[in-house]
Amino acid sequence: MTPEWTDLGPADLADGALELRKTAAGARLLVLSDGGELRAFDDRCPHEGYPLSQGSLRNGELTCAWHNWKFDVCSGACTTGGDAVRRYPTRVREARLEVDVAIDAEAEADKAAAGIAAGLFENDPSRAVRDGLRLAALPGRSMSSAFAVLAVDAARRHRWGFGHELAALADLLTWVDAGDLDEVEALTLAATWIGARLTREPARPAPPPAVARSTGEAITRMLEDEDIPGAEGAVRALVRTDGVDAALQSLLPFVASHLLDYGHGAIYLAKAHALAQRLPDAAEELMAAVAVTLGWGTRESSLPPWAATRRALDAVGALGRGDARLEDRAAYEAALLEGEGPAVHATLARLEAAVAVPDLAVAIAHAASERLSRFDPALADRLDLDASILDVSHLVTHAEAVIALLPSAAPRDAARLLVLSAGFVGKLAAADRAVDRDSPATKGTVEDLVAAVRSRDIDTARAYARGLDPDARNLAFTRLRDFAAHDAFVRPIFAIHAVKGLEALRRLHARDPSPRHLVAFAELAVRRWPERSARRTAATARKFLADGKPPRGLY
Repeated sequence: MTPEWTDLGPADLADGALELRKTAAGARLLVLSDGGELRAFDDRCPHEGYPLSQGSLRNGELTCAWHNWKFDVCSGACTTGGDAVRRYPTRVREARLEVDVAIDAEAEADKAAAGIAAGLFENDPSRAVRDGLRLAALPGRSMSSAFAVLAVDAARRHRWGFGHELAALADLLTWVDAGDLDEVEALTLAATWIGARLTREPARPAPPPAVARSTGEAITRMLEDEDIPGAEGAVRALVRTDGVDAALQSLLPFVASHLLDYGHGAIYLAKAHALAQRLPDAAEELMAAVAVTLGWGTRESSLPPWAATRRALDAVGALGRGDARLEDRAAYEAALLEGEGPAVHATLARLEAAVAVPDLAVAIAHAASERLSRFDPALADRLDLDASILDVSHLVTHAEAVIALLPSAAPRDAARLLVLSAGFVGKLAAADRAVDRDSPATKGTVEDLVAAVRSRDIDTARAYARGLDPDARNLAFTRLRDFAAHDAFVRPIFAIHAVKGLEALRRLHARDPSPRHLVAFAELAVRRWPERSARRTAATARKFLADGKPPRGLY
């Protein structure tokens, strides 16, 4: 790096003095004398921009007068507060003070990345965002650089690998790319969610990449045996040698063998792959993290109540290769909504009749939206039942993830993904309200719908959603992004589900323009759901200690 020395005036500062000086280009610098050593810093405090030249110097620490942030004068490091202040090399020539204003972009990038990580670790999203913007402003960097640091940090520190926060980040970046969400707001939302979830969580030990290339069959065995370090190392090696698509295909057979963690296995795999493609600097960490998540995942479909799904998975065989049209979609969807057994039996029958996998996937997704729109609000207040609108929202995000994964899946795995998705939709029949009466469709505009959503008028919102034409519904999904990201919920886990749910339903509507997908979003995000349930938690704890029995769930 070539120095850029610039004159800052006389070098005759009194010891302990603080002075504001400006370069010929107009940059404001603080100059101070500490024990006779002249030092120069940005005058603006990195916290909120107040002038450090109006602060104080004591015992080698510079203190900002406004919020008491303190900085080490030897390094510029922040000793009380958060962000470091930039320090410039100085020299004295012929009684004149000169400073080197050249920026070492790599050093500054490392410092900004460390600041982002520190902000996330301390649950200080404002610091993470400030350092993200500093990183993005450096030569050769962009906001994608900041998002990549954010993603790598979350992937390394989440105890169980890949989490909700990263899945939602994939959708936020889709909205940024479409011009519907400001990228700084997206960075702030992601930093807020990651910081809240991973406060002071240390990084997981990372195994080294495997030496030999592993097949998908070998990685499946590792995951079945819960050899999580082995699977993670194998995926890291695949990303380095063959890329993220190869890593995706190596994990698909395992994901197609089990419904994992209420559908999160497929959801996280699809989102990790999308995020890795969008942020190549974070690709290895993201795919490694999702391998960890799959290894730890609860295999829901291995539980006793899922016998029908297990039998159907075993019966799939060589199915999944047909291209016939789905002729009786209404009857098929009725079977999907009836229950787990009818859902998987109907799916197997249509696979045996060579119905095309994509057609079945679209019908399953529509049934998932139907089930979400039927959710019984009374369940959210019951203390004897572990049921939440978030549980049922997984039906649509899982169905959309399956559609995203199908092009990369072998025929047998594609058929199995359909069986899992169908069984999941059928299994949650217990979430339906006793009588599902839709509000009559009401003609109106997108603005009418958005106003109803923002006023939390669920019946009116559902009616407008049903009355809009397909093009208007497409626009409505876009217009509702701001509501989902900023206003739908307070708790991060609920806000994340609003973002993921809206984007999944938008994509489903693009393939299958039914009003049901928009109605489902209204059901998810417009009602005032209880975001905290201390009474239910207390009741569950009392019951367990009294009788030792688990809480009742939706299956």
